[in-house]
Amino acid sequence: MGCCNGKNNITGIKIPIETRPPYQALSLKYEFDVPPDAGVWTTGLAKTDKNQLVLCFRNQFKLLIFDIDGEFKQSCEMANRPYNAAIIPDSSQLLVTLPGNKSL
Repeated sequence: MGCCNGKNNITGIKIPIETRPPYQALSLKYEFDVPPDAGVWTTGLAKTDKNQLVLCFRNQFKLLIFDIDGEFKQSCEMANRPYNAAIIPDSSQLLVTLPGNKSL
């Protein structure tokens, strides 16, 4: 004996899902090899709405920002080792995970 008397009262509920067109395909324009002992640990990246790439350099406590052509734009020192980055859509905000601080 339950509130439904053994019958399923669930009706089809459609949850609206916002869809966006996918990012355009990227093609490999530049390639470089980094020797394992070079001390560069790239652990994450994100693409901004301004077509910039943000790379997390975990061992260097910083983010590096490049334009879509691979030209270096700026670096940003972090309070701890950055692990990954994500862009908040339709904003100018970037989230960076800092596991050493247990924070974003």
